[in-house]
Amino acid sequence: MGEITFFTAKNGSTSCSVNGITIHSSYNPEHEAERFAANLSSPFLPSFILITEPAVSYCADFLRQRFPDAKLCAVRYTDAFKDYDKKWDIVFYLEKKSDFRLFEEQLFNKLGEEGICTCLSASWPSSAKAFAETDCTAWTAIKNATIKSRTVLFSRSYFAERSLRNACIFCKSIKNTATLQKGSQPIIITASGPSLETSVSLLKKYRNLYFLLAASSSLSVLLANSLIPDLIISTDTGWWAEKHLTQLIKYTDIPLAIPADGGCSRQILEKSTIIPLQYDDGPESAMAAECGIKMMHAERNGTVSGTAAQFALNITSANVFICGLDLAESTGFQHTQPNALENWNSAGDSRLNTKELRMSSSQFNSSSLKIYRNWFSVQPETFSKRVFRLSNKYTFKNSLGKIQDVNFDFFLKKTDQNSIKLKILPCAVKYDNIQRRKKIAEFIEQSKGCSEWLHNAFPAEYLSWKRCPDSDNKIKKLGELKLKNSQLIEKLKKAADV
Repeated sequence: MGEITFFTAKNGSTSCSVNGITIHSSYNPEHEAERFAANLSSPFLPSFILITEPAVSYCADFLRQRFPDAKLCAVRYTDAFKDYDKKWDIVFYLEKKSDFRLFEEQLFNKLGEEGICTCLSASWPSSAKAFAETDCTAWTAIKNATIKSRTVLFSRSYFAERSLRNACIFCKSIKNTATLQKGSQPIIITASGPSLETSVSLLKKYRNLYFLLAASSSLSVLLANSLIPDLIISTDTGWWAEKHLTQLIKYTDIPLAIPADGGCSRQILEKSTIIPLQYDDGPESAMAAECGIKMMHAERNGTVSGTAAQFALNITSANVFICGLDLAESTGFQHTQPNALENWNSAGDSRLNTKELRMSSSQFNSSSLKIYRNWFSVQPETFSKRVFRLSNKYTFKNSLGKIQDVNFDFFLKKTDQNSIKLKILPCAVKYDNIQRRKKIAEFIEQSKGCSEWLHNAFPAEYLSWKRCPDSDNKIKKLGELKLKNSQLIEKLKKAADV
């Protein structure tokens, strides 16, 4: 990292240098910091200010004066300045290049997609020179987190209306609900990566030893091999989620765990046993609670496998194993066959638009797969010591950080055959169908004008309005938001039959 030397500036304040490069003014560090804060320009009202290696942190006081409503963040390249961390609201450490992925994930987790999209970032100029390699790594991570945040935000905006519509259908349709009684039984989660195929025979052989929690995309494979899951979990909002669940029309005895905003047909919601999942955010769960629906806690995640893993850890004291968690680009099918989406997509194959052409896209790097890999790779020890990637000695193309790749010999060694089984317990819905529709109507009417509702229904537009510094333009944006909202309300009332 280099030699860091502290010395006294001409005005009596502390200054320092790194390998001979002066980090703060040798005459008046405070005046230098004041100029730095005054010269920062932003086309929007920032909710966060992020400065890379501000060293003695003179700029923090001036940044707080100029941006009183913003939270101040520092990225440290060394712990030599840790005594000045108290000047910042959030401090990240990136001392080694190997911390790159962890820093990127921490930045996203701490600020969130909206925070990053409204964050003003800048380097302390002298530190950028003194820690050139680390500074380059830091800004690559900041760029990646920004791209990810924009993707997530636009995705949220695209599906926000559908999420609310799904919640209306969910709340008015479900009839048979249940909850899970926790136990000490090991849980195997099945995802739909190509490696799942190698494990099917052993999953069948040891079926009586574990609780089978199936991600909806793996349902076709399991049923084709006469493997009946104990519980299916589906969290996606889009139409493809409904496609994966189509077979539940025939298998109504298989319970389904799904949040209120999950994509699912009315027919399945009415006939299947539903374990409603509750997130900590969003109006969808609040709507379900208002309708008297008992829910189990779940963590919102970009991938159903992540939500399933955290949910599994909460319902058993035993280990959790995931089969089919490849999270890698493939030269063939991206998913183990049969797959509901492949059946749907193949209907459009022709001589000019061949299956090979359609499948070739899976050979290229997927940004979403990278995001999912990173999420699993940076999970804390409390997660990685109980969650394992299970296969029949399959050679994966990647690693998932501290999460171990194990085979079925390992699974057997870690499995207690006398474990307490998880039980699915029926519970009654508090209100009947007519009462629930009335509750939905009341919830929409009470919520439709508040900021939180607009925030969740139109995330990107709401953020654009909030961070707009121009008063006339801000009024215009608010008018557009209100018009969109009134149109949305009519669609939701139609979906809920109210």
